[in-house]
Amino acid sequence: MKNSLNGRAIGAMLWIRRAGILLLAVVVGVTGCDGDRAKPATKIDPAAQKTPGSSAAKIPDETTTLGDGGGATLPQGAGATLPQSGGGIVPAGGGATAPSVAIADEPGTVTVKLGDINFHLEVSDTEELRTRGLMYRESMKEDHGMIFVFPWEQKLSFWMKNTTIALDIVFVNASGKVVSINHMVPLDTRSIPSVSPARWAVEINEGMALRAGLKVGDQIDVPKAASFSAQ
Repeated sequence: MKNSLNGRAIGAMLWIRRAGILLLAVVVGVTGCDGDRAKPATKIDPAAQKTPGSSAAKIPDETTTLGDGGGATLPQGAGATLPQSGGGIVPAGGGATAPSVAIADEPGTVTVKLGDINFHLEVSDTEELRTRGLMYRESMKEDHGMIFVFPWEQKLSFWMKNTTIALDIVFVNASGKVVSINHMVPLDTRSIPSVSPARWAVEINEGMALRAGLKVGDQIDVPKAASFSAQ
């Protein structure tokens, strides 16, 4: 009986020993798996971890090209502004004012003030120019006209042969005084004389003498360019 108990005791001790060895193996195995999972799966090359600004750094591909094929790029939203073509910008109200320059009369013309309006007048100071006058013209700017220059003061007469523009004619004596103002009807071949001797006759568009406030007795400053020159 005693031997039987001893045998059972020894068998139990052997079983417990085997169970302990088995448990130790399990624990060691579990610990080994966790250690393997903690290791990095892939080795990182330190050379690939460049800091921004180095030659290997990649710049985000979010750029806007400026100009036609100029090659320059700016990141979107960078806030940079390119100056408009032309370069200089004059501050509003701060720029220099160009000096006032008097505009010269075109060759063969003079500016004469009749009443309140400055008229640009063609000078007819030769026999050929006086004979042709404003014939064959279809229109004339409202502040334009013609000044007929004669060698001396005399009674003058005008007609409207071949002239299709309705006109006012102003006769001016040698002292620059307006001696008469008449209306001229297109193509009318009747002669329209000056009331008294005149040195100049000025033809302007019909109604412009009244519009300018011009009247008989007014003094006209006739420029030297409208003086008679024998040709």
